[in-house]
Amino acid sequence: MDKNRNGMTWQEWFGILETFANGHGMTIHDEEAWKEEWEAGKDPIDSFLDECPEYEDVDL
Repeated sequence: MDKNRNGMTWQEWFGILETFANGHGMTIHDEEAWKEEWEAGKDPIDSFLDECPEYEDVDL
């Protein structure tokens, strides 16, 4: 199973991203659009907030 430079598999990384997005009332529809972020070793939450900065200061 492939892992990124932070030691996460794609499934682990995407699971975190999806859970965080769902907590903000959003659904991730295009998994492949996020693959580059995972391959670069970016944190999934940071990746989400880069795309949706309006949620940066929102508490879950």
